[in-house]
Amino acid sequence: MSAASASNGSDGDGDGDGSSSGSFTALINRASRAASNLASSPPPPPPGSKEQQQQQQRPPQDPAAAVLSQLERIASLADSLGLISPNEALRDISTPSLRALFVPSLTADVLTRQRTPPAAAGAAAGDNQYGARKTALQAALVQARRFLTSVTKLDILPASTVSLLGARNELLTASSSSSSSSTVSTAAARDEDATFLAPNAISAPAAQSRQLKIALFKLERSLAASLDAFRQQARANAEKLRTGVRAPALGVNSSGAAGIELEAPEEAFYDLLVLSREAEGDGDEEEDDDDDDSPKGGKAGGANGRGGSSTSSAADIPTSLRSYLLLLLNLHAVKTYALLESATQELVLLANMPPPQELQQRQQQQQRRDDGDSTWKLDTPLGGGSTSGALLDPKGRPLRPFTITGSTGGAGGDGGSGLLPQDPTAHREQLRKQVFQPSHRLPSMSIDDYLAEEERRGNVLRGGGPEGAAKATPKEERAIRAQLDGTQEGEEAEEEERREKIKWDAWSDEHRRGEGNTMNRG
Repeated sequence: MSAASASNGSDGDGDGDGSSSGSFTALINRASRAASNLASSPPPPPPGSKEQQQQQQRPPQDPAAAVLSQLERIASLADSLGLISPNEALRDISTPSLRALFVPSLTADVLTRQRTPPAAAGAAAGDNQYGARKTALQAALVQARRFLTSVTKLDILPASTVSLLGARNELLTASSSSSSSSTVSTAAARDEDATFLAPNAISAPAAQSRQLKIALFKLERSLAASLDAFRQQARANAEKLRTGVRAPALGVNSSGAAGIELEAPEEAFYDLLVLSREAEGDGDEEEDDDDDDSPKGGKAGGANGRGGSSTSSAADIPTSLRSYLLLLLNLHAVKTYALLESATQELVLLANMPPPQELQQRQQQQQRRDDGDSTWKLDTPLGGGSTSGALLDPKGRPLRPFTITGSTGGAGGDGGSGLLPQDPTAHREQLRKQVFQPSHRLPSMSIDDYLAEEERRGNVLRGGGPEGAAKATPKEERAIRAQLDGTQEGEEAEEEERREKIKWDAWSDEHRRGEGNTMNRG
């Protein structure tokens, strides 16, 4: 019996030694559930909060570290057992051994959820900034490429999925620069990257980026819906077996499902559907081979083990555990490629981020600007805010603001009341007048004084009215004076009229009729 066949031991045995092949399924089931709990756990507190300060005093253990330790143990166990051989085809791999293909995908997902410490604030600009996060992302990229390479070599993905992922890969490769690709990849990763997609993947221009994202989202949603329908029905059947209901058609009894964890993860991505062997429907390896080549398995696995040849096959509900795992591998491929893209973009962002010391200096400068905001303050006084010295310069211009107050010296300085300013009674009266004042502003001059000042400034126009209409115009006055024959005043009026006519005749001879302002007539 081969190592792959040895992994068909009791799936419910989770307490055995790690070296036994029967505990592999229990270990990977426990790790997938831990990864599901990690994905649904609340995010860490934001920097600067009270919870974050308390965690700095007593830093908690990263929950992803325990999951990564389990996945490393599972990967080592799978390699030692030889569950997946490089020279085996998909039909040569048993159904329980298919779960070993999920280890790199789950590892990449957990690595991206790892809580890495922030970069030191006092680090120099030449140091490796954000090194912990970069290391985790680069390790996730290696695991993601390893998973995509394995499912592509085994010919598990349908042609529709390979075409969509290939088009997306060609689009991102054409739009990204060579510098950013060299930053986020190593030599080993580039070797694997060349094989995780089909060589005949279609290329897409930049205009199809949105259509490709929509198509991948629809494919992911269709796969998740099909997987949810099957795993819910499978767990319902296992629950009936657990409560003592017999199902002879399945070839099981109620005692076979005892001790099995039937609580399903929230997402189908983390549900490897580890139930009792009878509930899974795979009694031995001969049934696995028959199921792989049967028409039922062809909906999800096909005759050659592929996940189907059309997009509609992704929506078909699996009919067996093997077809379920093959469809789940299809979902992992879509989500792992999205993880590959997001991790690459995050590495580019980390490479372009300023050093923590420079970032801290920027925050301090912004804090100082906020503290010194003077938008609500009054204008500074003229003359540099000095409160001493002369009020006016030699030309009479004010040097600083001042307030005119009442007289404080000299007899009669109180307005002719007869009380001296130094008299305590007068001083108290002056203070009383300053305190008990009306709430509105009092006028500083009378209306007559105001009109007299305006007339002095030339702002008052006089004339018009009945008196102006009765008064003769200059021409009428000249005509009246011209009627005084034999007088000097009459002769001056006639001479003035004659000169005016001569001047008008000379002007009319020099200027033609209609010259000048034509009133927009052309």
